[in-house]
Amino acid sequence: MNTVRSFFIVVVLIWLLESCGGRGARQEEVLPKVADTKSVIRSDSVPGNHIISWMDYCPDSIKSCGAYVDPVDDTITYKLVSGRVYTDTANNAFVLSMYQDSKSLESDTSLFVEYYQGVSDEIDLRSYRVISSDYITTKGKVYLWWGDMQHYYLVAVRDADPKTFKPFDKISGGTDKHHVFYGGPPHGFDIIAGADPRSIRILNPKGGCWNCGNCYFADERSVFFGTKKIKGADAKTFKLIDKDRIDAKDKNHKYFDGVIVK
Repeated sequence: MNTVRSFFIVVVLIWLLESCGGRGARQEEVLPKVADTKSVIRSDSVPGNHIISWMDYCPDSIKSCGAYVDPVDDTITYKLVSGRVYTDTANNAFVLSMYQDSKSLESDTSLFVEYYQGVSDEIDLRSYRVISSDYITTKGKVYLWWGDMQHYYLVAVRDADPKTFKPFDKISGGTDKHHVFYGGPPHGFDIIAGADPRSIRILNPKGGCWNCGNCYFADERSVFFGTKKIKGADAKTFKLIDKDRIDAKDKNHKYFDGVIVK
């Protein structure tokens, strides 16, 4: 499962947990039956969603959340180009996406609908190329696929060279022949000024995540916290130690969130 798809699931589950919080344990009989909620969907309202069927979208730990997915109709003859982009017979571009049906927002049973989202304005099929599961290049630029509760969208990696850009594996960003990029949604990407893309090392602390912004980087000469250079840090001996109030050290200092700890 790729990062963006995982993001969809995490966002959905967080929303469901928050919606259940503070109301006490709900009894199963309080939840509407699935048959009663089929009326909330208009099966022809979005392209690629014409047959109503249901899949449980909740793990056992929050079974009472009552969330369901109406999967896309796989009989629709959209052709997969590559990555997640499809085309129809008129050569329009689409991406398989998902949104929460508005009529289920106030219900104890939530419905999420898969559909083909039009992206012809963003994707030029002649220049479109997949870099990785989450990154693409089109129109001479590099983009990250991202999504919210309603649709996918593209986040530009500004000034990245599409021919040499290589994304990081476990954090948001990457390198090209000139720069190191870090950041990601919702604030976009920044260049780590002065970082050497040929020797850069990623040091993501225990409290870090894919796009938290609190990752350390070190090249042959310098150490960075996020996009800021740490003055006086020794790049050759800098390493993570992941303690409660100290997350890194070198031969001269100990650090926490990029600041020297005395």
